Amino acid sequence: MRAWVLSRSWWLLPMLVAACGPVATPPSQAPTGGPPAPEPPVSVATPVQPRILSAHLARIDDPELGGKDGLVVVLDAELDAASLQARAFAIMQADREPAAPERATLAPASEGDENRTVMLVGELADEAAGAEPTHVAIIGPLWTEDGRSLKGLGSPVEPFSRGPRVVATELLAAGSGRCEGTARVLRTYWSDELRGVEPEDLARVRIVAGDGAPVSPVRFDDHALEHAEAGQDNVLDLCIAEPTPPRRVQIDAGAFRGPAGHESVAADLPVE
Repeated sequence: MRAWVLSRSWWLLPMLVAACGPVATPPSQAPTGGPPAPEPPVSVATPVQPRILSAHLARIDDPELGGKDGLVVVLDAELDAASLQARAFAIMQADREPAAPERATLAPASEGDENRTVMLVGELADEAAGAEPTHVAIIGPLWTEDGRSLKGLGSPVEPFSRGPRVVATELLAAGSGRCEGTARVLRTYWSDELRGVEPEDLARVRIVAGDGAPVSPVRFDDHALEHAEAGQDNVLDLCIAEPTPPRRVQIDAGAFRGPAGHESVAADLPVE
């Protein structure tokens, strides 16, 4: 009898479903075998392409280079010293075939945390004909310390007559062996080696921090005779007493000199 009632009551099912609303399938009874839900997209940061910050014909027929010419190339990243080779570079002059340097060295700055600068040495200019390099390019395998390729980079070459200029700044923490006893260190990278850095030149350098008036660093570091071979290079650390982060650095024209005697270029640039 019960079976008959159920079979004869099939027409009640649609009304019961409508009255009760949709029935959710429990998770344990969810259908299986369909395609998996798509994974959220993974964001992969594109590595920042390295750059050549400056290339400067710093020396012509220089006795310190055995009578050769020297071209200083400054990068915005630390260089893998093991990958450095002269044949990775090509130097162009107007109306001439590209020339290859005879050697490439980590100079004039060669300390472990300053490997951004390369000195290319060779017959790179013809002073009698007034011919100087116009461009430099990296044409062979060369790498940064973090594994990025430098091949394909290029830059115009600044003329011999131009003095050193600031091409990059870096804010560092003061500590043992680096502006010890001060609040901060502002490292400046220059397009060429600096000569003639003296304590009295501090007044020609000013740091702007916050909304305050410009103040001079309390001293220079990493650029004195007691640093031996590191005493004359293209890195100059400015020791700052103020704890407020610096916003700008200003340097008078002619504050320093390059190895050929050319006076440094005035600077007024933000601290990055």
